Amino acid sequence: MTRNFVTRCLLFCMAVALIATSCKKSVPKQVTFIPKDATMVFSVNAKSVTEKLSKSSVNLDSLFNTIFKDSAKSEVAKMKSAVGDLKNAGIDWSSDVYFFLKNKGSIMTGQQNAFAAIALIKDAGKFEAYLKKQKPEAAIKKESKYSYAVIDNDVTVGWNSDVIIVAGNKEYNRNTASSGQPDDGHLLLNTLYEQKEAESIASIPEFVELAKEKSDATVFTNSSGLLNNVPMLSMTKASDLLNNAYSATTINFEDGEIVASSKGYSSPALKDILKKYPGQKINMDMINKYPSSNVDGFILLSFNPQILIDIIKYSGFDVQANQYLNEMGFTLDDVAKAFKGEFSFVVSDLAVVKQPNPYYPQMTMTKPDMKYLFNAKVGDKASFEKVMNTLVSKGMLTKNGDQYLLPQNFPGTSYLINSKDIIVASDSAMVGQYSAGSAKATFTSDVDGKVSGKPFGAYVDINKILQAFPLDSSSTADQVATMNKAKTTFKDLVGSTENFDGKLIKSSMQLRMVDGKKNSLASLAEFLAEAAKNIPHKESVDMDMNGQAPDSTTAPGVDSVK
Repeated sequence: MTRNFVTRCLLFCMAVALIATSCKKSVPKQVTFIPKDATMVFSVNAKSVTEKLSKSSVNLDSLFNTIFKDSAKSEVAKMKSAVGDLKNAGIDWSSDVYFFLKNKGSIMTGQQNAFAAIALIKDAGKFEAYLKKQKPEAAIKKESKYSYAVIDNDVTVGWNSDVIIVAGNKEYNRNTASSGQPDDGHLLLNTLYEQKEAESIASIPEFVELAKEKSDATVFTNSSGLLNNVPMLSMTKASDLLNNAYSATTINFEDGEIVASSKGYSSPALKDILKKYPGQKINMDMINKYPSSNVDGFILLSFNPQILIDIIKYSGFDVQANQYLNEMGFTLDDVAKAFKGEFSFVVSDLAVVKQPNPYYPQMTMTKPDMKYLFNAKVGDKASFEKVMNTLVSKGMLTKNGDQYLLPQNFPGTSYLINSKDIIVASDSAMVGQYSAGSAKATFTSDVDGKVSGKPFGAYVDINKILQAFPLDSSSTADQVATMNKAKTTFKDLVGSTENFDGKLIKSSMQLRMVDGKKNSLASLAEFLAEAAKNIPHKESVDMDMNGQAPDSTTAPGVDSVK
């Protein structure tokens, strides 16, 4: 009986493990062709994306025809044919398609951007036939591990029985805009097809974890790659803060929303700093007492400012900074202690107003107008007063009671600086009401629960902002159609970040649609089709009575003569 019981337990555990592993994908073969030091890697689950569009009755062919409505043009017709044939070109569209970008160089020496798209292949013969039909002038050549053809100076395509790689290499420098040589893509293909798995991104555990996640798309960034663009930074200890630091994001098109979930993996050096300071929570009171019922968006942030000081010290820049601040009468630590680490920025009452044009007084112009408020909470009062009183003694500030005043006011802004807050706002009434806490902001009801308790939260009411930009008689029919489609498509954007858990930082973003029942990919595709359809073509530029294009020197924003 005991043996049977143990056997059943083992079988049960094996079944659970099998189910758990089947819920995640195995590491795709194509990722072994992506270099380990790629700056950014992007993937698309072509099968999932296509199925979601089909379920929403969005036909890719009709979508293409809508976007490229000039079907009579030979180039567009050729493009349609190429895209249509690509579906049966021997490529495995049931697998993920990967794209990568690798940066190298600097502003001074010039930059080199290597890029490639990689997909699995089902039938190399079919792909070769497709290539011969679309590019009959392209000579097909053979290497030991692949065949290839130069498509143009910047792009070369290579393939074998396993994968197809479309690769290129662009160079940018201060003297020439860009350049590419026919052999650049070929040399990159040589590197990728000869690459060992240990040299590929498949050797990075954080990427492997992302690649196994079920999603419609993924984005992976490697901060180490940025060091290639800033050689001077790589010569300092600051480079340790970027080495082996990654961001891994999954993107899913759900009904009514696009959901992006990210994991931020800090470098070992930065982890040691973050572990020293407990996570903080945003102060929701900083947004709740904002004096407007018409909030368009906000950003709330809370962290221990000492983290920044530790980063500066680790990088070795604290000596120079303190040398300057000591001459002023305080230190970096004094500045860090002066702030509580709670920050907020709120925008509301966005509108478009008409006003006289300062350059053409006889005309009016439209201009966006809004109310806003920035607030930074004061931390240690003694440290704050030490810093501020030092600035007063240097004549950089003046003091009136418990308030600190700038030498002069700045047009279009009001402010309040005291031992509790540093506030900058669009007008004095906003400052007074906010300080008194006599009002309460209102925004979409469920946003509170999505950002509260987190160290970072952001919200943008996209639909309200779109509604604030009215279309008048000067708007074209295409502009009206595109704007109306945007208003019926996009609702809002909500984002938040979790505290560091000892290993990584999780964050999420949701782009929500007006139609909560339709798949968000279908909503997005329909909007892009409408926008593309309404883009005016060069040949349809309005002409004046003499057959000339309108004068491009007309002042922007001018509406009419008074």
